[in-house]
Amino acid sequence: MSDMPGTADSVSARQMQRLRADAALLGDPRRMGTLERLEQACSDLLSGAAMRLAEAHGRDGGRFRMSVRRLNPQAIEDYVRLRQQIEGRSYWSGPVSVTIRSDPDLKAYVKERAREAFGDRRPPKPNSSRRRIDEIVDRIPSLDDQSRLRVALEDGRQCKRELDLLREAVRKLPAVDPDILLKPGGAESDVTIHAPLSGAERELVKTLLGRIRNNSYLFEMGLVFRNGRLKMDGPPGKDLVLPEELRLLCSLAGLSSDEHSAG
Repeated sequence: MSDMPGTADSVSARQMQRLRADAALLGDPRRMGTLERLEQACSDLLSGAAMRLAEAHGRDGGRFRMSVRRLNPQAIEDYVRLRQQIEGRSYWSGPVSVTIRSDPDLKAYVKERAREAFGDRRPPKPNSSRRRIDEIVDRIPSLDDQSRLRVALEDGRQCKRELDLLREAVRKLPAVDPDILLKPGGAESDVTIHAPLSGAERELVKTLLGRIRNNSYLFEMGLVFRNGRLKMDGPPGKDLVLPEELRLLCSLAGLSSDEHSAG
């Protein structure tokens, strides 16, 4: 049984990288704290540290024995409660079971940690496309090929998540239709700006442009800014932001396109 999240290329590690990048992009320190505690709780439960901590403080360590009880949201909540009793709520304020179960990303991360540690012992539920895909991947004879495909699937989910975040960021700009903005060829001819941006709003767009061009930041999300395009850094290399869309963002920020077109 593995007690760690795996290598940097494991599915769970890449999931956590994506979730942290999303939280950083949204400037959400509370989410960052939740992710840190979730990852530590999973590692402590799988390594046996949770059981040893409970026994060291006179609690029942048996409920944290992962050979008996598999990693799941309730086990994580039990461990969080244990840490609260020992250390207080200043840091260990969560996550609790209902938070994990109601958040698809947190739930998927916990399931992947459990799968990496114990294997997938439960049959997929009917009418669940994600579980159906996992079942198909499990049928591949080579474990190495399974791992490669899981990483590729997670990369695809990550790119979809990044697109959703970009849409949400653009949606906050006044009088801009993000569906038109992100449509190839639509940025120059179909978008009409009905109100000027304030100075603070222009600074927000400049900050967005800075992230789009920061290849060190984009690398962790499998993206690259090259030749005026924000795109996937590996096959199939699909574009996320096209040059004409970048020019529109530059225009909104009051910048010349040359200032943000190199990459």
